[in-house]
Amino acid sequence: MNESGKPHGCERRRVVTIRKFREFETYADAVRDADLQMTLPRLQRPQWEIHAFAVADFHLQFGCEGGGNLMEGTARSDGTFLYLPLAGLQRANGTPMRRESILVVAPGCDFTISVLEEHQWCSIYVPTSVIARNIVYDAPCYASFAGACVVELEADEIAELRARLTRLRRTVGAAPELPPDRGSGRWMRRQLKTVCRKLLAADTSCGASTGRPPLVRSELARILRDQIACRGAEDLTIEDLATAADVSQRTLRTFFLEYFGVPPSRYLTIRRLNQVRSALRKGDPDETTVTAVAARFGFWHLGRFAGAYAKLFGEAPSDTLHAVGRRAAAECV
Repeated sequence: MNESGKPHGCERRRVVTIRKFREFETYADAVRDADLQMTLPRLQRPQWEIHAFAVADFHLQFGCEGGGNLMEGTARSDGTFLYLPLAGLQRANGTPMRRESILVVAPGCDFTISVLEEHQWCSIYVPTSVIARNIVYDAPCYASFAGACVVELEADEIAELRARLTRLRRTVGAAPELPPDRGSGRWMRRQLKTVCRKLLAADTSCGASTGRPPLVRSELARILRDQIACRGAEDLTIEDLATAADVSQRTLRTFFLEYFGVPPSRYLTIRRLNQVRSALRKGDPDETTVTAVAARFGFWHLGRFAGAYAKLFGEAPSDTLHAVGRRAAAECV
């Protein structure tokens, strides 16, 4: 018997999850490996899909989204979070991600990924213990890295990474019950070393600064996130946010366009619309009214609100409220 209690020579079996969704909220709840808040900024088609499985010590997720996503999150405290854009124009902490880009997030650190169109992505969760075992020679330097950094790989490196991940996804999807391939685990460790070397070679202390005096964008993001969490998007104005961050309204607008792809007023409206949708999905149609929920989040003109809501979510707010019977069917396997 080995340490896991299984007979020697018995490989671990893959635990593969392949899930398809018709609602953004149920999809968002299914994404793992970080503490995430997802906001839908634009919808093109109501289809979302996620594949999740383990290879050796690594946990992989492949996401396919039928619209945009403003993803604000914190990586797990016990591992590093790697994010690879596969399709669609994506930004990580205000930095445009190219085909060669990978976002590396240190344990317990914040990050923001913004996309305004249909897109695909892959994430890899790497336990800290794996990093310590496999890149010992870099461990002291790597341990000093804190934050989130976009790393650029060489063209041949990213081509190999994308091709291998695509093959791995297809293989696992076609035969989820087969035991994991040992070669895939070794390959993942080699890729980890490549990414970490690139990370250590990068200037991880450089973050584009904005405002006078200079303010690192990640710090500005934290201040604004705290303000919105404490007061709620419905109670905030652009002036409030600029004052809290001690920057001009022009600087604030530039920051939001870089980080989220939309101006601050639009960002706050999107947040409020998503909050309304969350309240309507949880509401009792016999006790809750659309008018009351809309007013709670600062929408006083019901006609304009209903139009903006339908444009973003593809249905009327009353349809969301009365879709209780649809909830069980929101996910289709």
